[in-house]
Amino acid sequence: MNGPMIDLLHLHQETLFPKLNLSREFICAQLVFARKMSELSGISLEDALIECTNVRTLLSLRVTRETAHEVPEWRSFVEGLQSAENPDDWAYRFYLKSKENETEPKDTDGFGCFWYSYPFRDTPAVRLHFGNIDGSGHGALSLERADTRRGELVKLLTEIRTKHPDAKTMRGGSWLYNIEPYRRLFPPEYIASIKAVGYELPFWVLWGQFLRGGGKPNHEAIHTFVAAVEQATTPDECEKSFPYQVMRPECDIRHFYSYYNIT
Repeated sequence: MNGPMIDLLHLHQETLFPKLNLSREFICAQLVFARKMSELSGISLEDALIECTNVRTLLSLRVTRETAHEVPEWRSFVEGLQSAENPDDWAYRFYLKSKENETEPKDTDGFGCFWYSYPFRDTPAVRLHFGNIDGSGHGALSLERADTRRGELVKLLTEIRTKHPDAKTMRGGSWLYNIEPYRRLFPPEYIASIKAVGYELPFWVLWGQFLRGGGKPNHEAIHTFVAAVEQATTPDECEKSFPYQVMRPECDIRHFYSYYNIT
């Protein structure tokens, strides 16, 4: 898939810890996308923000189209955005204000850059997650850190084997499965199962491709994305402005145990 070069040494995916302040550039790119999707699809800007961006997640708000009128903080955000002289500046100030009273994240029982959730949607599936918390300076998915990542996966799998012997499958979902530095960490059966699932617009698994380590913006990727969005003439073209879509693998977890010699 064509797209701007992703900085493979500074990848960030799946989650941003609550105390991390993201850039104005990243948030404004989402506003550009929401406005264009509203214009091309005929839905309101508010609905576009809910359904086509992860702004509600950035603001730590649980909001749907059905419940939007019930959430005071969301109403303040939308009404302020619509009335502000400079909406982008106003939105970024609102975002920064929303971060002031957030607490430190709870322990996710992580293993370096990886962690998991189990069960997944009431099934015996493990959901694998990744976040770039590598502070080595080499980058989470660089060759220099590949053995470290593999060691983290060994520890994660050992715990799953011990604590959740009933687990049947391993499942993932991320734009990262498009690129070799991430794919090389996993067994061939898992990689062979990868399916493209399109653009999951409200989620980090898609928007994380515009960030580097520490939540810093990938300027080149954002610039190319925004330029493509502004040129789009249909909602489909607008979605295809993303460099990568979300990919979803799933395989028998025994392939992971075999690949990493977990007994």
